[in-house]
Amino acid sequence: MVVHQYVGYTLMVVALAVLISSTVKIGVAILKTNNINTLSFDINYNDVNENRVLEEPTLYDVTILPINQRKLAVEGGKIGPGAVSDVLPKFIHQSQQTRRRTQVNENKLPYKCGVILYNHYIPGEGGVLLDKWMANLVQSNEHVSYTYQSSQDDKEIPYQLEIEKQISSIESNEWKIINSKHNDGTSFASSEILQKWRDTIEKQNCQLITSVVFVDPLDHSIKHTKQRYVDCGDSCNIMEFKDTMMNEVGNGDAWVGQLNGFLFNGDYDAMAKFTMKESIKKAMGILKEQFDIVLIDGEEGSNFAEEILRLTGLKSDTAQIEKASISDGGLVYSKDLVSKFGKMSSKNGDADFLDAVKHVYHNSLAYLMLT
Repeated sequence: MVVHQYVGYTLMVVALAVLISSTVKIGVAILKTNNINTLSFDINYNDVNENRVLEEPTLYDVTILPINQRKLAVEGGKIGPGAVSDVLPKFIHQSQQTRRRTQVNENKLPYKCGVILYNHYIPGEGGVLLDKWMANLVQSNEHVSYTYQSSQDDKEIPYQLEIEKQISSIESNEWKIINSKHNDGTSFASSEILQKWRDTIEKQNCQLITSVVFVDPLDHSIKHTKQRYVDCGDSCNIMEFKDTMMNEVGNGDAWVGQLNGFLFNGDYDAMAKFTMKESIKKAMGILKEQFDIVLIDGEEGSNFAEEILRLTGLKSDTAQIEKASISDGGLVYSKDLVSKFGKMSSKNGDADFLDAVKHVYHNSLAYLMLT
């Protein structure tokens, strides 16, 4: 009996000692971490999302912290690029200030004459319907025409020079339309080229309206896949088609990415001369400096037709572009294929580029603002 009591007392003493030791350690830890600036906010992006590995920041020179850690940083008085009080207002400020359309004098709308440069990266039927709406705009209005390349066969004269010749003389009620898809291999994503054209047109008291429509990366991949399946025809073997898509998407060369298409017109060698970060910054800079209308297809408020009509005053049967109805024949997009879509978009820069476009032009972080 005495032995049992002794053992019991001993266990209580040991437990009490452990408890006191733990309490002291916890107290010391609290004292050491009482300053929020001593906390480590390092994060392994591989653990967050295997399809969106951020090897380097795209818009800032430091890693942008997750929203919960940015809130902690703010509470601790941190105001660097990682904190909510710094990052989010910057994005929101860009959203309001970087569009050239904010420079449009609303009192002078609609403009009476000028040139519309339009470009889009909508694959398949959706892109065809946008082009069809523009063609109907030409047919529905007098003094509206496309620019053209007179030397289409032998291409003796570069298309860029053809355009410069054609926009050098614009009548006071005339609109000319440049479809940038018809570019003879030239990318019009150049501040130098666009500023030169803008100066030429404005000297005639007319306006250059530059526009581009992008697509969410996953939607871009799905639309391409649908169109590829349609092009495959009735004799297409769905298993062979799936295997082909898996291989091409896995290699990252199933189709040209939007960042490459916008900056380099699909020239992989030209794009290879820049890091991904440099390419994204270059693209965002050109959009900021030279583009009036920047939209992402399907995003709330993205109405290309409405914007064109608002700025030009041209008439159209509808201010809505017809929706694509193309069928994918019951294709099932496996988890593996969708994962490969994501990895390809990360590899070609579209994931980060379109993320930046959403932040700046569609205010996608507004809902995170602290009130």
